[in-house]
Amino acid sequence: MSGRIADEIRNSKPLASLEVEAALNIRRTGDFLEKWTNDVLAPAGLRGDEYNVLRILRGAGAQGHPSSEIRARMIQDADRLPAILHTLRTRALIDGTLRVSITLRGLDLLASLDGTLDEALRDRFRQFSPDMLRTVIDVMERLRAGA
Repeated sequence: MSGRIADEIRNSKPLASLEVEAALNIRRTGDFLEKWTNDVLAPAGLRGDEYNVLRILRGAGAQGHPSSEIRARMIQDADRLPAILHTLRTRALIDGTLRVSITLRGLDLLASLDGTLDEALRDRFRQFSPDMLRTVIDVMERLRAGA
């Protein structure tokens, strides 16, 4: 199956190395997963990064978190945090400025989504054995640790 990325990106020349091929696959897959997650969450009017922030704030409890702590815990690009907070605040899903907390409305929205993304992920990843998933996790963690 090796070499499919070149076809996907319509590259007619051989890729420079296996490392380039691996990096392109990781980036392409990350982009796919982001779009796929957004599609799963779209009926709730959320994007994946907004959902991530709401989950972070739910875990913080009533005391909430300063935005610097939210930024440190985010999975995706934290540079979008001000825009995410603005969107969530406008929808009355979060409250506060120096310390941000989730509102009852935000908690209700998350409760309505509990299990939705997890179930979709289980369905999407069903084709992979636990050993394959552990290998993927190990490779990704080792790649980030080497940075």
